[in-house]
Amino acid sequence: MDQDVLNFFKAKAQKPNALPYQTQINQALRYFMESGNLDTNTLKAALVQDSSFIQAIVKAATRLRAA
Repeated sequence: MDQDVLNFFKAKAQKPNALPYQTQINQALRYFMESGNLDTNTLKAALVQDSSFIQAIVKAATRLRAA
């Protein structure tokens, strides 16, 4: 996830009675999933270009192989 996106949600989470930033991110993603505003191909294209996502996949695959 890009730092500016993370900072946006962290700032929102600092407001009184705000949900934790992780919850807000999940809610935003769920909204797009359920509303159909973000199609699968667009999501795939974005994830393939996200180096932190790729690193997380590599780590997960490595753990699975070791198990």
